[in-house]
Amino acid sequence: KNRDHVDWTRTSANGISIHGIDLQALAREKTLRIDSLAIANAEMESYKDRNAPQQGNRKVMFHETIQRLPLKADVRTAHLGDITAIYHELPQFETTAGVIKFTGLTGDLHGLSNIASEAEPFYTLKAKGMLYGSAELQATFYLPKDSLTNRFEVIGSLAAMDATRLNEMIVPVANARVNSGHIDNMTFHITGPNTPFLV
Repeated sequence: KNRDHVDWTRTSANGISIHGIDLQALAREKTLRIDSLAIANAEMESYKDRNAPQQGNRKVMFHETIQRLPLKADVRTAHLGDITAIYHELPQFETTAGVIKFTGLTGDLHGLSNIASEAEPFYTLKAKGMLYGSAELQATFYLPKDSLTNRFEVIGSLAAMDATRLNEMIVPVANARVNSGHIDNMTFHITGPNTPFLV
């Protein structure tokens, strides 16, 4: 957040545990090697105000953050438990923000690393949680370890839900409303390059 742009992101966690830190690798190779990492009871919340002056902010994706760490990192496994993720967006000329909310998120990361590997260019995140507390969302992310691998992939599904629950985001952002409807299920498969995009 700054004087000209009121977007913000907030993250908190009540439980973080780390096991198996290789201190010799850290001292000798400047590489942070961890056997396992666990994060529990965490909340991530983000707010976007479209009424504020837009400076062409570039959205940095999760895997890019890992790639840009100041040292090499290699985490064999990481477990996420009971995570809440909330995104608010206030459209231009509106006073009410749209909200999308995921609760009860759990997931496992395997091979989290920013060390280039031709044999294993991706690490994986398998996650599931509840969308608006009413439908289970499952997704598997294949994320590149280094910037030389110029693509990512997401495969997932959404279980049955009352479509009117989506009005929390649709009404403020799209100026439309779902009066009635039911989503039986949905599957998705997203692939893309690591191309910069603006928010």
